[in-house]
Amino acid sequence: MRKYEPKYRWKISEEQLQILSQVFKFRFVTSDILAAIFKKDRSTIYERLTVLEQQGFLLKQYDSSYRLRRRPASYCLAPAGIRELKDKPYIEQVSLRQNYKNKSFTEKQIDDCLLMGRVHVILKHHYPGRFGSYTNTN
Repeated sequence: MRKYEPKYRWKISEEQLQILSQVFKFRFVTSDILAAIFKKDRSTIYERLTVLEQQGFLLKQYDSSYRLRRRPASYCLAPAGIRELKDKPYIEQVSLRQNYKNKSFTEKQIDDCLLMGRVHVILKHHYPGRFGSYTNTN
């Protein structure tokens, strides 16, 4: 994928805002989880995540040792992404401020957040339209 640095950035789109709100909801996500939630191809979601990461809205947590352990890259909100969601009426502000601590999370805590995302995807697949989900902030 070609890296392009524009001189002017457009406002964040509605699709990008939906991705940010899903990242906020689960705190940490992978491209597989978001692809299942949005019912899109994983490469499409990966490109959108890369754009949001380049613009400073998301942080990508990936280490070269992850490849050996077959661990996927995880994404969380960056300070710019938190500021973008700050004015949204459907976002709880206390929970949003907790996202500033994302960089200090251990792999175990990240795995717990990713597990919640996978459980949500499985339940949504088996019981479509029957429930909503809300995650607890730690």
